[in-house]
Amino acid sequence: MDEASWYGPPRDVLGRTVPVQQFVVRTGHVVVAVPHLVAFREGCLIVLLVTVRRGGLPMAAWDNRLGGHRAGMPDPEGLTCEIHLRGGTSEPSRLVEAGAESSSDDREYRGELRFWLRPLPPPAPFDLVVAGPGMGVDRSVVTLDGGAVVRAAARAAPFWT
Repeated sequence: MDEASWYGPPRDVLGRTVPVQQFVVRTGHVVVAVPHLVAFREGCLIVLLVTVRRGGLPMAAWDNRLGGHRAGMPDPEGLTCEIHLRGGTSEPSRLVEAGAESSSDDREYRGELRFWLRPLPPPAPFDLVVAGPGMGVDRSVVTLDGGAVVRAAARAAPFWT
């Protein structure tokens, strides 16, 4: 595998979507969900949706939580994500940030975070572990289907043949 495959999905391949539709965190003020993964032969993109409600937080505290501007993660510490593989793998996996989009206003922050997992997980369940103490998010785990990811990756299609 080439060096670039460690840092993100290939730009000239149509990855295959693996539906997940699971909440990782669901509190009165914070939601973190995994709507889907996108599988490639080299690895998979894990998509996280993050929503934080202001609730009764004073506006100055809300602005501070957003880093003094209306973009970015709602806390300087942000979220941390880890992968815990099962079923053994001969190659170490690596999870790296692979892009994000966000918007916020005086009531809510909404973001989509993408993480690149390389290489593909084994065809067994694996765990995504999410934490964000500064956001009030305790360590939370969601189990993902490695078999579905591997099957979808086999159907990823290059743009040009």
